[in-house]
Amino acid sequence: MDIFQELQRGIMDINNMRDKQRKTPYENHLATLVEGAGAFSWLLQPGKPDTYIDDVLGGAKMYSNRILTQYKDKEQSQVDWVNGFIKLFNALKEYTKQFYPRGLIWNANGVTAEEGLQQAKAQQPTVNGTSSQSNPAPTAGGAPPPPPPPPPLPPAFDITSSQSASTSSNDMGAVFADLNKGEAVTSGLKKVDKSQMTHKNPTLRAQAPAQPSRSDSNSSRGKSPAPTKKPESLRAKKPSRKDLEGNKWTVEHFDNEGTPVHIQAEKQQSILISRCKSTDVVVKGKANSIIVDGCQRVNLLAESLVSTIEVVNCTRFNVQVTGMLPSIQLDKVDQSSIYLSEESMRQIEVYTSKCSAINVVVPPKGEEQDSTECPIPEQFKSYINSRGELITEVVKQEG
Repeated sequence: MDIFQELQRGIMDINNMRDKQRKTPYENHLATLVEGAGAFSWLLQPGKPDTYIDDVLGGAKMYSNRILTQYKDKEQSQVDWVNGFIKLFNALKEYTKQFYPRGLIWNANGVTAEEGLQQAKAQQPTVNGTSSQSNPAPTAGGAPPPPPPPPPLPPAFDITSSQSASTSSNDMGAVFADLNKGEAVTSGLKKVDKSQMTHKNPTLRAQAPAQPSRSDSNSSRGKSPAPTKKPESLRAKKPSRKDLEGNKWTVEHFDNEGTPVHIQAEKQQSILISRCKSTDVVVKGKANSIIVDGCQRVNLLAESLVSTIEVVNCTRFNVQVTGMLPSIQLDKVDQSSIYLSEESMRQIEVYTSKCSAINVVVPPKGEEQDSTECPIPEQFKSYINSRGELITEVVKQEG
Protein backbone atom coordinates (compact mmCIF):
# COMPACT_ATOMS: atom_id res chain seq x y z
CA MET A 1 0.00 0.00 0.00
CA ASP A 2 1.46 3.39 -1.07
CA ILE A 3 0.53 5.08 2.19
CA PHE A 4 3.02 2.89 4.11
CA GLN A 5 5.91 3.04 1.63
CA GLU A 6 7.88 5.55 3.70
CA LEU A 7 7.54 3.41 6.81
CA GLN A 8 8.68 0.25 5.03
CA ARG A 9 11.56 2.11 3.39
CA GLY A 10 12.76 3.34 6.80
CA ILE A 11 12.74 -0.18 8.25
CA MET A 12 14.70 -1.46 5.26
CA ASP A 13 17.28 1.34 5.70
CA ILE A 14 17.90 0.21 9.29
CA ASN A 15 18.43 -3.38 8.11
CA ASN A 16 20.86 -2.25 5.42
CA MET A 17 22.80 -0.18 7.94
CA ARG A 18 23.29 -3.25 10.14
CA ASP A 19 24.39 -5.41 7.18
CA LYS A 20 27.08 -2.86 6.24
CA GLN A 21 28.52 -2.67 9.77
CA ARG A 22 28.90 -6.28 10.89
CA LYS A 23 32.27 -5.77 12.59
CA THR A 24 31.35 -2.66 14.59
CA PRO A 25 31.67 -2.80 18.42
CA TYR A 26 28.03 -1.67 18.52
CA GLU A 27 26.72 -4.73 16.70
CA ASN A 28 24.29 -5.54 19.55
CA HIS A 29 23.00 -1.96 19.45
CA LEU A 30 22.25 -2.22 15.74
CA ALA A 31 20.65 -5.64 16.19
CA THR A 32 18.43 -4.21 18.93
CA LEU A 33 17.33 -1.40 16.60
CA VAL A 34 16.63 -3.79 13.72
CA GLU A 35 14.52 -6.12 15.86
CA GLY A 36 12.66 -3.25 17.53
CA ALA A 37 11.94 -1.36 14.31
CA GLY A 38 9.65 -4.17 13.22
CA ALA A 39 7.22 -3.09 15.96
CA PHE A 40 6.21 -0.09 13.84
CA SER A 41 4.69 -2.52 11.35
CA TRP A 42 1.76 -3.03 13.74
CA LEU A 43 -0.20 -0.83 11.32
CA LEU A 44 -0.15 -3.66 8.79
CA GLN A 45 -0.64 -6.60 11.16
CA PRO A 46 -3.99 -8.29 11.88
CA GLY A 47 -5.08 -8.93 15.45
CA LYS A 48 -4.12 -7.07 18.60
CA PRO A 49 -1.22 -4.65 18.06
CA ASP A 50 -0.02 -4.77 21.69
CA THR A 51 0.53 -8.53 21.42
CA TYR A 52 2.48 -8.12 18.18
CA ILE A 53 4.65 -5.33 19.67
CA ASP A 54 5.32 -7.47 22.74
CA ASP A 55 6.51 -10.37 20.55
CA VAL A 56 8.81 -8.09 18.55
CA LEU A 57 10.15 -6.50 21.71
CA GLY A 58 10.99 -9.96 23.06
CA GLY A 59 13.36 -10.51 20.12
CA ALA A 60 14.97 -7.10 20.64
CA LYS A 61 15.54 -7.82 24.33
CA MET A 62 17.72 -10.80 23.47
CA TYR A 63 20.30 -8.33 22.08
CA SER A 64 19.66 -5.51 24.57
CA ASN A 65 20.32 -7.95 27.42
CA ARG A 66 23.78 -8.53 25.96
CA ILE A 67 24.40 -4.79 26.16
CA LEU A 68 23.32 -4.75 29.81
CA THR A 69 25.61 -7.68 30.58
CA GLN A 70 28.55 -6.05 28.79
CA TYR A 71 28.25 -2.52 30.18
CA LYS A 72 26.67 -3.04 33.61
CA ASP A 73 28.82 -1.37 36.29
CA LYS A 74 31.07 -0.05 33.50
CA GLU A 75 29.24 2.56 31.41
CA GLN A 76 25.92 3.83 32.74
CA SER A 77 25.04 5.65 29.51
CA GLN A 78 24.74 2.31 27.69
CA VAL A 79 22.41 0.98 30.38
CA ASP A 80 20.33 4.17 30.16
CA TRP A 81 20.13 3.78 26.39
CA VAL A 82 18.72 0.26 26.72
CA ASN A 83 16.22 1.31 29.38
CA GLY A 84 15.07 4.24 27.24
CA PHE A 85 14.69 1.96 24.22
CA ILE A 86 12.52 -0.52 26.14
CA LYS A 87 10.51 2.32 27.68
CA LEU A 88 9.77 3.75 24.22
CA PHE A 89 8.26 0.53 22.91
CA ASN A 90 6.38 -0.15 26.15
CA ALA A 91 4.77 3.27 25.69
CA LEU A 92 3.89 2.35 22.08
CA LYS A 93 2.34 -0.89 23.33
CA GLU A 94 0.21 0.97 25.90
CA TYR A 95 -0.82 3.52 23.24
CA THR A 96 -2.12 0.81 20.88
CA LYS A 97 -3.80 -1.01 23.75
CA GLN A 98 -5.72 2.17 24.66
CA PHE A 99 -6.62 3.59 21.23
CA TYR A 100 -6.35 0.62 18.82
CA PRO A 101 -7.03 -2.52 20.87
CA ARG A 102 -8.13 -4.51 17.78
CA GLY A 103 -5.84 -2.94 15.20
CA LEU A 104 -6.00 0.02 12.84
CA ILE A 105 -9.61 1.07 12.19
CA TRP A 106 -10.68 2.58 8.87
CA ASN A 107 -13.69 4.83 8.37
CA ALA A 108 -16.40 2.62 6.85
CA ASN A 109 -18.16 5.66 5.35
CA GLY A 110 -15.02 7.30 3.99
CA VAL A 111 -12.97 6.90 0.85
CA THR A 112 -10.34 4.22 0.20
CA ALA A 113 -6.78 4.65 1.44
CA GLU A 114 -5.48 5.32 -2.09
CA GLU A 115 -8.11 8.03 -2.71
CA GLY A 116 -7.40 9.61 0.65
CA LEU A 117 -3.67 9.70 -0.14
CA GLN A 118 -4.34 11.33 -3.49
CA GLN A 119 -6.59 13.95 -1.87
CA ALA A 120 -3.92 14.69 0.72
CA LYS A 121 -1.29 15.17 -1.99
CA ALA A 122 -3.64 17.34 -4.06
CA GLN A 123 -4.31 19.65 -1.09
CA GLN A 124 -0.62 20.16 -0.26
CA PRO A 125 0.68 23.73 -0.91
CA THR A 126 2.31 24.36 -4.30
CA VAL A 127 5.65 26.05 -4.90
CA ASN A 128 4.25 29.60 -4.63
CA GLY A 129 2.53 28.75 -1.35
CA THR A 130 -1.03 28.56 -2.68
CA SER A 131 -3.19 25.47 -2.49
CA SER A 132 -4.20 23.58 -5.61
CA GLN A 133 -7.84 23.58 -4.40
CA SER A 134 -10.15 26.23 -3.05
CA ASN A 135 -10.47 24.38 0.24
CA PRO A 136 -7.89 25.27 2.90
CA ALA A 137 -4.97 22.86 3.19
CA PRO A 138 -4.79 20.56 6.22
CA THR A 139 -2.33 21.27 9.01
CA ALA A 140 1.33 20.31 8.54
CA GLY A 141 0.87 17.67 5.86
CA GLY A 142 -1.89 15.81 7.72
CA ALA A 143 -4.65 13.87 6.03
CA PRO A 144 -7.91 15.67 5.10
CA PRO A 145 -10.45 15.89 7.90
CA PRO A 146 -12.91 13.02 8.08
CA PRO A 147 -16.39 13.58 6.63
CA PRO A 148 -19.16 14.62 9.05
CA PRO A 149 -21.23 11.84 10.57
CA PRO A 150 -24.41 10.87 8.72
CA PRO A 151 -27.68 12.43 9.88
CA PRO A 152 -29.64 10.52 12.51
CA LEU A 153 -32.06 7.91 11.23
CA PRO A 154 -35.78 8.76 11.31
CA PRO A 155 -37.74 7.16 14.13
CA ALA A 156 -38.59 3.59 13.17
CA PHE A 157 -42.10 2.22 13.39
CA ASP A 158 -42.18 -0.59 15.98
CA ILE A 159 -44.21 -3.26 14.25
CA THR A 160 -43.84 -5.83 17.01
CA SER A 161 -45.17 -3.51 19.71
CA SER A 162 -48.17 -2.49 17.60
CA GLN A 163 -48.89 -6.11 16.69
CA SER A 164 -48.57 -7.24 20.30
CA ALA A 165 -50.84 -4.42 21.45
CA SER A 166 -53.50 -5.27 18.86
CA THR A 167 -53.17 -8.99 19.63
CA SER A 168 -53.55 -8.44 23.37
CA SER A 169 -56.60 -6.19 22.84
CA ASN A 170 -58.22 -8.83 20.58
CA ASP A 171 -57.55 -11.59 23.11
CA MET A 172 -59.10 -9.61 25.97
CA GLY A 173 -62.12 -8.80 23.81
CA ALA A 174 -62.65 -12.53 23.15
CA VAL A 175 -62.46 -13.27 26.89
CA PHE A 176 -65.11 -10.68 27.74
CA ALA A 177 -67.32 -11.94 24.90
CA ASP A 178 -67.21 -15.49 26.34
CA LEU A 179 -67.98 -14.24 29.85
CA ASN A 180 -71.05 -12.43 28.58
CA LYS A 181 -72.51 -15.77 27.33
CA GLY A 182 -73.38 -16.78 30.89
CA GLU A 183 -74.08 -20.51 31.30
CA ALA A 184 -73.65 -21.06 27.58
CA VAL A 185 -69.90 -20.56 27.99
CA THR A 186 -69.56 -24.24 29.04
CA SER A 187 -71.63 -25.62 26.19
CA GLY A 188 -68.54 -26.43 24.14
CA LEU A 189 -66.90 -28.59 26.84
CA LYS A 190 -66.67 -32.38 26.40
CA LYS A 191 -68.73 -34.57 28.76
CA VAL A 192 -66.54 -37.05 30.69
CA ASP A 193 -68.10 -40.40 31.63
CA LYS A 194 -67.66 -41.80 35.18
CA SER A 195 -65.78 -44.82 33.79
CA GLN A 196 -63.10 -42.42 32.56
CA MET A 197 -62.66 -40.70 35.95
CA THR A 198 -59.65 -42.02 37.88
CA HIS A 199 -61.06 -41.10 41.33
CA LYS A 200 -64.27 -43.10 40.63
CA ASN A 201 -62.75 -46.08 38.75
CA PRO A 202 -60.38 -48.35 40.82
CA THR A 203 -59.15 -50.06 37.65
CA LEU A 204 -57.77 -46.79 36.28
CA ARG A 205 -56.10 -46.02 39.61
CA ALA A 206 -54.26 -49.35 39.48
CA GLN A 207 -53.01 -48.59 35.98
CA ALA A 208 -51.92 -45.03 36.79
CA PRO A 209 -48.12 -44.51 36.46
CA ALA A 210 -46.18 -44.22 39.70
CA GLN A 211 -44.76 -40.84 40.66
CA PRO A 212 -41.00 -40.66 40.16
CA SER A 213 -38.97 -40.93 43.31
CA ARG A 214 -36.63 -38.21 44.52
CA SER A 215 -33.61 -40.08 43.30
CA ASP A 216 -35.17 -40.52 39.83
CA SER A 217 -35.95 -36.85 39.57
CA ASN A 218 -32.42 -35.99 40.58
CA SER A 219 -30.94 -38.38 38.03
CA SER A 220 -33.10 -36.99 35.22
CA ARG A 221 -32.05 -33.48 36.06
CA GLY A 222 -28.91 -32.35 34.32
CA LYS A 223 -25.69 -31.96 36.23
CA SER A 224 -25.00 -28.57 37.66
CA PRO A 225 -22.42 -26.61 35.67
CA ALA A 226 -18.86 -26.75 36.86
CA PRO A 227 -17.74 -23.72 38.84
CA THR A 228 -16.08 -21.17 36.58
CA LYS A 229 -12.50 -20.21 37.21
CA LYS A 230 -11.95 -16.78 38.57
CA PRO A 231 -10.54 -14.48 35.87
CA GLU A 232 -6.85 -13.74 36.18
CA SER A 233 -7.56 -9.99 36.32
CA LEU A 234 -9.74 -10.40 39.42
CA ARG A 235 -7.23 -12.44 41.38
CA ALA A 236 -5.24 -10.72 44.07
CA LYS A 237 -1.76 -9.95 42.78
CA LYS A 238 0.90 -11.53 44.96
CA PRO A 239 4.04 -9.54 45.74
CA SER A 240 7.15 -10.34 43.72
CA ARG A 241 9.88 -12.26 45.53
CA LYS A 242 13.57 -13.05 44.97
CA ASP A 243 15.06 -15.00 47.88
CA LEU A 244 17.94 -17.37 48.54
CA GLU A 245 17.07 -20.16 50.99
CA GLY A 246 20.01 -22.48 51.53
CA ASN A 247 21.15 -23.43 48.05
CA LYS A 248 17.92 -22.57 46.23
CA TRP A 249 17.01 -19.26 44.60
CA THR A 250 13.29 -18.51 44.25
CA VAL A 251 12.08 -15.89 41.74
CA GLU A 252 8.30 -15.57 41.47
CA HIS A 253 5.39 -13.24 40.73
CA PHE A 254 7.40 -10.68 38.75
CA ASP A 255 5.07 -9.00 36.24
CA ASN A 256 6.12 -6.62 33.45
CA GLU A 257 9.35 -5.55 35.12
CA GLY A 258 11.07 -2.57 33.53
CA THR A 259 14.56 -3.78 34.43
CA PRO A 260 15.99 -7.33 34.37
CA VAL A 261 16.07 -9.47 37.52
CA HIS A 262 19.72 -10.30 38.26
CA ILE A 263 20.91 -13.41 40.14
CA GLN A 264 24.51 -14.14 41.14
CA ALA A 265 24.60 -17.95 41.23
CA GLU A 266 27.14 -20.54 42.34
CA LYS A 267 27.76 -24.15 41.30
CA GLN A 268 25.85 -25.74 44.18
CA GLN A 269 22.79 -23.46 43.82
CA SER A 270 19.58 -24.20 41.92
CA ILE A 271 17.10 -21.59 40.67
CA LEU A 272 13.28 -21.73 40.51
CA ILE A 273 11.51 -19.14 38.32
CA SER A 274 7.73 -19.36 38.83
CA ARG A 275 4.59 -17.41 37.85
CA CYS A 276 6.40 -14.56 36.11
CA LYS A 277 5.13 -12.50 33.16
CA SER A 278 6.92 -10.24 30.69
CA THR A 279 10.14 -10.36 32.70
CA ASP A 280 13.84 -10.71 31.86
CA VAL A 281 15.99 -12.82 34.18
CA VAL A 282 19.82 -12.62 34.02
CA VAL A 283 21.80 -15.35 35.78
CA LYS A 284 25.48 -14.61 36.31
CA GLY A 285 27.98 -17.27 37.25
CA LYS A 286 27.62 -21.04 36.88
CA ALA A 287 24.42 -22.42 38.42
CA ASN A 288 23.62 -26.07 39.09
CA SER A 289 20.15 -26.13 37.46
CA ILE A 290 17.25 -23.86 36.57
CA ILE A 291 13.51 -24.67 36.65
CA VAL A 292 11.00 -22.37 34.92
CA ASP A 293 7.36 -23.11 35.76
CA GLY A 294 4.12 -21.42 34.69
CA CYS A 295 5.65 -18.33 33.08
CA GLN A 296 4.61 -16.17 30.12
CA ARG A 297 6.84 -14.01 27.92
CA VAL A 298 9.93 -14.62 30.06
CA ASN A 299 13.45 -14.20 28.64
CA LEU A 300 16.25 -16.02 30.44
CA LEU A 301 19.92 -15.17 29.92
CA ALA A 302 22.39 -17.47 31.68
CA GLU A 303 26.17 -17.90 31.55
CA SER A 304 26.70 -21.62 32.28
CA LEU A 305 25.01 -24.56 34.00
CA VAL A 306 26.26 -27.76 35.56
CA SER A 307 23.26 -29.95 34.67
CA THR A 308 20.06 -28.77 32.96
CA ILE A 309 17.29 -26.22 32.40
CA GLU A 310 13.75 -27.55 32.87
CA VAL A 311 10.80 -25.58 31.45
CA VAL A 312 7.21 -26.57 32.30
CA ASN A 313 3.84 -25.00 31.32
CA CYS A 314 5.29 -21.88 29.69
CA THR A 315 4.36 -19.79 26.64
CA ARG A 316 6.59 -17.50 24.61
CA PHE A 317 9.70 -18.42 26.56
CA ASN A 318 13.20 -17.62 25.28
CA VAL A 319 16.51 -18.75 26.74
CA GLN A 320 20.06 -17.86 25.80
CA VAL A 321 23.18 -19.49 27.25
CA THR A 322 26.55 -17.88 26.62
CA GLY A 323 28.57 -20.79 28.07
CA MET A 324 27.94 -24.49 28.70
CA LEU A 325 24.45 -26.08 28.78
CA PRO A 326 24.48 -29.91 28.84
CA SER A 327 20.73 -30.42 28.40
CA ILE A 328 17.34 -28.70 28.39
CA GLN A 329 13.92 -30.28 29.00
CA LEU A 330 10.65 -28.71 27.81
CA ASP A 331 7.22 -30.00 28.84
CA LYS A 332 3.99 -28.33 27.63
CA VAL A 333 5.81 -25.32 26.20
CA ASP A 334 4.47 -23.20 23.33
CA GLN A 335 6.51 -20.77 21.20
CA SER A 336 10.04 -20.98 22.54
CA SER A 337 13.49 -20.13 21.17
CA ILE A 338 16.73 -21.64 22.51
CA TYR A 339 19.84 -19.60 21.65
CA LEU A 340 22.98 -21.72 21.91
CA SER A 341 26.63 -20.80 22.20
CA GLU A 342 29.47 -22.46 20.29
CA GLU A 343 30.50 -24.18 23.51
CA SER A 344 27.12 -25.80 24.21
CA MET A 345 25.91 -26.55 20.67
CA ARG A 346 28.16 -29.63 20.31
CA GLN A 347 27.06 -31.33 23.56
CA ILE A 348 23.52 -30.16 24.33
CA GLU A 349 20.59 -32.57 24.38
CA VAL A 350 17.06 -31.18 23.95
CA TYR A 351 14.08 -33.15 25.33
CA THR A 352 10.54 -32.05 24.41
CA SER A 353 7.10 -33.34 25.40
CA LYS A 354 3.75 -31.89 24.28
CA CYS A 355 5.48 -28.82 22.86
CA SER A 356 4.85 -26.66 19.79
CA ALA A 357 6.76 -23.98 17.87
CA ILE A 358 10.17 -24.73 19.43
CA ASN A 359 13.23 -23.35 17.62
CA VAL A 360 16.91 -23.97 18.36
CA VAL A 361 19.05 -21.03 17.19
CA VAL A 362 22.59 -22.07 16.22
CA PRO A 363 25.33 -19.39 16.18
CA PRO A 364 26.76 -18.37 12.79
CA LYS A 365 29.77 -20.19 11.39
CA GLY A 366 31.46 -16.99 10.24
CA GLU A 367 31.40 -13.29 11.02
CA GLU A 368 29.58 -12.45 7.80
CA GLN A 369 26.80 -15.01 8.36
CA ASP A 370 23.64 -14.95 10.46
CA SER A 371 22.38 -17.34 13.08
CA THR A 372 20.40 -20.38 11.89
CA GLU A 373 16.98 -21.33 13.26
CA CYS A 374 16.35 -25.08 13.49
CA PRO A 375 12.73 -26.00 14.30
CA ILE A 376 12.17 -29.08 16.42
CA PRO A 377 9.85 -31.57 14.63
CA GLU A 378 6.24 -31.84 15.74
CA GLN A 379 4.90 -34.38 13.22
CA PHE A 380 5.78 -38.09 13.39
CA LYS A 381 4.94 -41.27 11.50
CA SER A 382 4.55 -44.65 13.21
CA TYR A 383 4.27 -48.08 11.62
CA ILE A 384 4.77 -51.79 12.37
CA ASN A 385 7.79 -53.42 10.76
CA SER A 386 8.14 -57.04 9.60
CA ARG A 387 9.21 -58.15 13.10
CA GLY A 388 6.07 -56.70 14.73
CA GLU A 389 7.88 -53.72 16.27
CA LEU A 390 6.47 -50.20 16.40
CA ILE A 391 8.76 -47.80 14.55
CA THR A 392 8.36 -44.01 14.82
CA GLU A 393 10.04 -41.60 12.41
CA VAL A 394 10.05 -37.84 11.96
CA VAL A 395 8.01 -36.59 9.00
CA LYS A 396 10.29 -34.46 6.86
CA GLN A 397 8.70 -31.41 5.24
CA GLU A 398 9.92 -31.13 1.67
CA GLY A 399 9.44 -28.30 -0.72
